Amino acid sequence: MVVFHLAIPFSVNAIPVVIISDYDGEILYRSVGYLDRRAVEDLLASFPANVENIYRAKSLLKEDQKDQHRLFNLAVAYQKSAKELKGVAQYEFFSQSNKYFVLSKKNADKKDEVFQEKIELNLALNLLYENNVKSCIKKVEKKIGYENINIENKSLASFILAKAYQKEGKIEKSREYFKNIKRGKLDNMLIEELADSLNR
Repeated sequence: MVVFHLAIPFSVNAIPVVIISDYDGEILYRSVGYLDRRAVEDLLASFPANVENIYRAKSLLKEDQKDQHRLFNLAVAYQKSAKELKGVAQYEFFSQSNKYFVLSKKNADKKDEVFQEKIELNLALNLLYENNVKSCIKKVEKKIGYENINIENKSLASFILAKAYQKEGKIEKSREYFKNIKRGKLDNMLIEELADSLNR
């Protein structure tokens, strides 16, 4: 009875199947086929034990599922958690982050160019965190257009490119963009971390 109760909502039509979901039943990971004990333990260990920031953002979203700012905040919550993860869990959390950024953009006012741009920059930031550095640089410099970025988003764009060029080993280019970051516009810990690495 319990098996059927779980099989229907998760569309289980073959066994063995491993599913990791959040408390709302949203599937974060799915695999059909046998996994030995070590593989299951490693898989579970790759997911974070504390996802309070995500649950908090999800709870607020329940009040209005089309609110662009709540969708954005949930995307950021997944982004922050994903940064600290590795392997399968990191991939799945970045996928969730990207999904909610896209939903936020879809529900946002098309005339709010600053917010639309901020979403695109965060999608680029996810590319950076996933080590798709060249795609990240191309998105910010060419697709979004760094020179035309709104002043409200300039520090975020500068941080992304400074970090991206640092990862590519182009330190002088990284320092050029770093100079355009304004204090107070970004998390100071991120700025200090980048500054320390550029001064080594």
